[in-house]
Amino acid sequence: MKDYARFISQLKYVLSNDGRVDVEGADGQATVAFTTRDGRRFDFRASLDEIYRLVELNDSEILSRAEDSSPLEAQLRLFSVHVWEAVETAADDARFFEVRDYGVVAV
Repeated sequence: MKDYARFISQLKYVLSNDGRVDVEGADGQATVAFTTRDGRRFDFRASLDEIYRLVELNDSEILSRAEDSSPLEAQLRLFSVHVWEAVETAADDARFFEVRDYGVVAV
């Protein structure tokens, strides 16, 4: 069983330097939004469970650290890079994030 509370906490932490994560709802069907430091809001077009599954696909070795308590920490760090890249390449009128098997795209 997935620990959504822990996942949300870690997701908020890894993205805290770039903005704020808001989660509404419960368990895997919760909705997720990311607001950048300059106020741009992107709503994920994916449930929390779909985001969790995408994160689990990330290679946990790429950004791993010796002090990580689990592979999920490194996977979330890599996911945060995907989110940052999506923000940086987003068109001015983009308001949503779509999760793909290769990362995150702003649309």
